Amino acid sequence: MPEKLNSRKSRQRDRLIIELLKQPTIEKAAEAAGISTVTAWRMRKTSEFDDQYRSARLQVFSQALARSQGASNIAIAVLLRIMTDSQESSHSRVRAALAVIKQAKEASELDMAQQCPSTGTDTSSRPDLSLLSDQELSTAYDIALIAKGKKAS
Repeated sequence: MPEKLNSRKSRQRDRLIIELLKQPTIEKAAEAAGISTVTAWRMRKTSEFDDQYRSARLQVFSQALARSQGASNIAIAVLLRIMTDSQESSHSRVRAALAVIKQAKEASELDMAQQCPSTGTDTSSRPDLSLLSDQELSTAYDIALIAKGKKAS
């Protein structure tokens, strides 16, 4: 009998964890899991539940992060298209160019930090623009000059 009870509690705990990841409140999660709110609160107080819930949240976050990383190629492609499209407004082109440069800089800093984390070298002033083509760099430079009023459009 204790084994059946443990199995039932384990299933309830698993359902509650799943519902907590989907529902905005513990009350709604408990209702969706088919248990009382009091039972849900009691389950949440155990270290076993806490460990499993934390692990589940980390998995969900990791999956969401992976999805956003996959979509980042599309986002950069959109920025590059706007940046190089002469039909776009100067403002849009400058914003796209700055976004591309910012992303290149952050990627470079992350890469540098992963390669030599103990050096403490300040890489904030050295963005890696090698990800951009010559045309994209030239366009970004021209747009920046136009935005600063140093080049005639």
